[in-house]
Amino acid sequence: MKLQRIFSLLFSAAFFALPLCACNGGEREENETGDAAYSVELGGKTHDLLLGDEALASFSLSPVAKKNGAAVEGASFTYTASDPAVATVSEEGLVTAVGGGTSTVNAAYSAGKKTVSAKMTVRVFEEATAEEVNSFDEAYVNLYGRMENGEGVVNIDNVGSGIEVAFFGTELRAKLSVTPSASAPAPYGHVFIDGEAQEFAPFSSGDDVVLAEGLEEGIHTVAIHKSSEIDEGRLSVHAFYSDRFLAVPEKSDLKIEFVGDSITCGYGNLVMGNIGESRSISNSDACLGYAFLTGQALRADFSLISYSGICVKQFMWGGTLNMAELHTYTSLVTKTPYKYDSDMDVVVLNLGTNDGGYIDTHTTYGLNDFPDDYREFLEHLRAVYPDAYIICAYGMMGTNSYVDRGIKMALEELNDSKISYKTFPQNSMGANTHPYRTAHATYAKTLTAYIEELIG
Repeated sequence: MKLQRIFSLLFSAAFFALPLCACNGGEREENETGDAAYSVELGGKTHDLLLGDEALASFSLSPVAKKNGAAVEGASFTYTASDPAVATVSEEGLVTAVGGGTSTVNAAYSAGKKTVSAKMTVRVFEEATAEEVNSFDEAYVNLYGRMENGEGVVNIDNVGSGIEVAFFGTELRAKLSVTPSASAPAPYGHVFIDGEAQEFAPFSSGDDVVLAEGLEEGIHTVAIHKSSEIDEGRLSVHAFYSDRFLAVPEKSDLKIEFVGDSITCGYGNLVMGNIGESRSISNSDACLGYAFLTGQALRADFSLISYSGICVKQFMWGGTLNMAELHTYTSLVTKTPYKYDSDMDVVVLNLGTNDGGYIDTHTTYGLNDFPDDYREFLEHLRAVYPDAYIICAYGMMGTNSYVDRGIKMALEELNDSKISYKTFPQNSMGANTHPYRTAHATYAKTLTAYIEELIG
């Protein structure tokens, strides 16, 4: 693929991949059979098909069985597809698009009494009109996070939120507008092309903004995600422009919400705090924060409800907003009441750091009231998300004994088998003693494994 040029502010390489990214690494599985190690390789992890297009509606799998690293001549395979309503696979390994969506095909090779296999994700795209895509209906685009959608516009306020579209061709353009805030002229963020994040930079307004160009002709996805906090400007998407639009396959069924403070916002995670640089909008990237990275790793439909300096119910650093209030809004900008999705699978609650600061000067609150406030917020989460696993995370900026005690007391009193407490090691290498981006990556790996274990 040619190097893509993003609009003048977003112009270079990749850090990480979005859900349903296009990858080129081989997928393989090994088993020992006697003294020999067998494996199967498919040469890739994903393949995209276009329904109704004779040239792009099917492809043939080309698996290779290996014994001790050498190809097995004349190997035969058994093929299966996880969702035949999306794509089928013949006895000969021909994969054919049937309907829009995502499926997994598997190629298995029997070596004696052992069977080894490899799998590939197949995404089937369907044609869509410009009118359908620009309706911003989730039948045609994917929305991540809580959104304020007006007629003919998607307003992106919440940190980490974004929109994903698909097209066939070589370029994509858009009409964007930025509403500055008192603290910033424009929010920062990323454009993702085929899952690869372009440079972290501020967004700008324009009627014909180039999001991607110079691509190899074919199926592509483009996503825009805001990295800056709620009060650091609004990014509005009014329209996308392409010669041939496609409907993006649906997001994962796994739904995760991250509720947190500055840590979840990626506060100051791009600079080493020991060099004396304080937090700014240009060195705080939520898309390199533990929450965003965890959502990506799990290929989840995820959202971030987070705000720097926020407590569960008290007010710190001169603030007048707590999470008990913020969590009820679609956006702090409009304060529109949020319509909760009762099908939420996992909630990660990472609060307590600012509460600890408040407790340092209000000890009686830590002794008497914090456990009740934390428990009441958990009760709120359980009421709106009746079946979700709730993970109480704490410790990324150090611990306060009253906060630790209060969380444990709240969980003991609730006695809810789907609420757990997960502590993390402190990292203060970023700006203003916040975690540095490498620590966020480590936290994401730990949390991803923990969630995978919970949900099986």
